[in-house]
Amino acid sequence: MTRSFIIPVIDFSPASKYNIKTLLEDLKNIEGEVIVIFNSPEVAGELMHHSRIDHFAIMKKNIGVARAWNIGLDISRTEISFVLNSDLKIQEEAVNKLEWNLLNLHKAAIVGVQGSFFHFESLADIQYFDKGSFQKPISVDAVSGFFFATKTELFHNKILKFENKFTPCYKEEWDLGFQVKEFGLNSYIVPTTNYLHSWSGSIRSMKTVKYYDSENTFDEIATRNKQIFIHKWQIRFKNNPELKLSRFIDWALPKVDDITNNKDYKFAHQILALIIQFYPNTIDAWMKLGNLYQFQSNFLKAKECYQKGLELDPLRSDLKSKVSQIQSLL
Repeated sequence: MTRSFIIPVIDFSPASKYNIKTLLEDLKNIEGEVIVIFNSPEVAGELMHHSRIDHFAIMKKNIGVARAWNIGLDISRTEISFVLNSDLKIQEEAVNKLEWNLLNLHKAAIVGVQGSFFHFESLADIQYFDKGSFQKPISVDAVSGFFFATKTELFHNKILKFENKFTPCYKEEWDLGFQVKEFGLNSYIVPTTNYLHSWSGSIRSMKTVKYYDSENTFDEIATRNKQIFIHKWQIRFKNNPELKLSRFIDWALPKVDDITNNKDYKFAHQILALIIQFYPNTIDAWMKLGNLYQFQSNFLKAKECYQKGLELDPLRSDLKSKVSQIQSLL
């Protein structure tokens, strides 16, 4: 058997029409070992003898999602491990697509169905890719944790590990994305629509989260984990400052050329505005924005953009030529 499915479970996802029971029904027709980490003894008592569950672990109390994922990955014996939320509905086509891309994309460590580029300084997504919003695989900063695949050996060999400090939830995905980049590997999202997912099928029904002997609101957990995340990675950035740079620029600059050639100027403006908002010293972004304004015969704006680029690098001969060219048109 080449794949396993790891599913942490705390309840029957009362805020969603999909739950661990419906997911196990979906998996009846999909090959692979099923590993369930029960973060609730009550749910375990009802489901641990289910015919589709191959292995399980029962926690006396909720240990959180990161620890549950680590336990599931330790149990996994297969080449590929899938991590699934219990409130997910999937089809075999989606599983096969993630698996194929994990094995074939360049230095792929994590492959999922949704993800984002994010900006460390503002702790915000620059751009999130939802279901159906992209047509080709994209190398991203972080993959959403509700449905993704990974190479099990990366966790068995301690190259990657979910950060236990983020118990019970929040910041695991961004943290893993940085780990992937730190080891020179890649996280990808790939286009597929063969799944359904309702965000927070469990936690939307809760006001607080109980874990171990603690209980906190979601705001309290998010605030605490944000500080843990910042502290952890600021230390690592000292040795590798380029690590914190988003892969957004590598994706966005070529994308601008493609959509400009197709005359989708509005979309091109949107992407360039995002680059400049988060990375205002990106000279090529000012260059391309100037070109875009020039295509639209807005020569004054084009000149302003070229001059902004020259302020950042006065020796750029191509920008000097652009300014001279624009000056002759005014």
